[in-house]
Amino acid sequence: MRISDPIKRVGTFWLPGLAESRVSGDITISDSGRVDLVIYSNFPSVDSVRIGRIIGDVEGFGFVTLEGCFYKSLNTNFYNSPARSQLVVGRMFCGVGFEEGPICSTKFVFSVEGLDEWVNISGIKVARSGSGKRGAIISYEEVPDIVLELREGLGLRLSFWWSEPGAPILREAKITQKIHFELESETLLEASEFISLGHKITTFICMATDKVVSIEDPFFYHWENRGQSSERSHKVKVFYRSLPFATEQPDVHWFETIFNYKSISESFELYLKAWLNNFDSIGPSIDLYFSARMGVYRYLDGKFLALAQALESLHRRRFDRKKLPKEVFRKMKKDILKACPEEHKDWLRDKLAYGNEISLKDRLAELVAPFNVLFGESKEDNEFISSIVDTRNYLTHFDESGKKNIARGPDLAVLVNKMEVLLQLHLLLATGFSSEDLLQRIKSNPLVQGKLYSTLEDI
Repeated sequence: MRISDPIKRVGTFWLPGLAESRVSGDITISDSGRVDLVIYSNFPSVDSVRIGRIIGDVEGFGFVTLEGCFYKSLNTNFYNSPARSQLVVGRMFCGVGFEEGPICSTKFVFSVEGLDEWVNISGIKVARSGSGKRGAIISYEEVPDIVLELREGLGLRLSFWWSEPGAPILREAKITQKIHFELESETLLEASEFISLGHKITTFICMATDKVVSIEDPFFYHWENRGQSSERSHKVKVFYRSLPFATEQPDVHWFETIFNYKSISESFELYLKAWLNNFDSIGPSIDLYFSARMGVYRYLDGKFLALAQALESLHRRRFDRKKLPKEVFRKMKKDILKACPEEHKDWLRDKLAYGNEISLKDRLAELVAPFNVLFGESKEDNEFISSIVDTRNYLTHFDESGKKNIARGPDLAVLVNKMEVLLQLHLLLATGFSSEDLLQRIKSNPLVQGKLYSTLEDI
């Protein structure tokens, strides 16, 4: 969530059910959606660092609900000095004070950076007119929404929002269009579930654009009593520290994407559903991939280890291949332990716990196989694979005997770029693309080509 200029507001805050014990404070919302609260006293009846929910009345927002709150620093009055405590807030819901119970809705709306460029559909029309075509007619033709079914009772809509020029129109007339995702459920869902779905959909757009894009303008609708259909709904804006997030705002162009909406329009629902269905099983690899892309690691060694771990984890969860059939290994393990002296059985049992796992080299060879034209043809003598294995082993164990074969400096940077592409391709395979389709797509993608064929001179 990009907040160009930090938002700072004053207000009063209290714990649910204790509105008579209000404390004054300041709330700050900064880039990535981080929410911090400073109070000039302390909440009564709190004997823990973790507080949970706080209700507030904030300038410009009205009533707010702060969820997942805990003390960052807790100060009390000392020798007549004012108390000042800092708290970290998980999520801030603006417009409604939820005293108790889960925060639920049936509709969650958000956009994503670069979404308009990725979809690349506009209702704005420009035509020349008049003598010598020196005039112009600018109009807007309504674009039909794109409607998907994610699962029974839960739909997703790509909605084309637009605004017409205001009045009076003197020297400027502007039509703007902004595409939003609208998640709508037939039954009430907790806000946390909507936010989780929004995160997964955002990462899908990241994979499509090959950029770290962030969620924008999330909000949901709340009705005090859904049984009264005529009752007005409240628009509840949400602030929270969202991931993925890049410090620099990405510059997205539809022709630089790995795939854009128009290129997958007929299968968009299938690809997105596959991504959502597989997300939890390959979640650790997705998290490590984005941590490497977001610049979390200040040193190249850390980025390399994250990608190596992500590749190993992805293979284990996607392929689940063992050295021996499970029943064969189970019997072999039982026979070995039976023959072992009693005093050594615990030690041997620990050694055998992962004895049926294949090596990192074998895992990488299987991952490279669908894309061997990019990373090397020979399984037995693949420099790309050997370099990853040797470098990972050294950076994990720092064994001096393995130091001579590791990648360093510019060589390590080139290796990391290629590992990132390999992981990226396999995450896209989990979305439903075929290896043949992906090979064709990246041939014309300058961003991926730049990472694949970078040289020491490019680093």
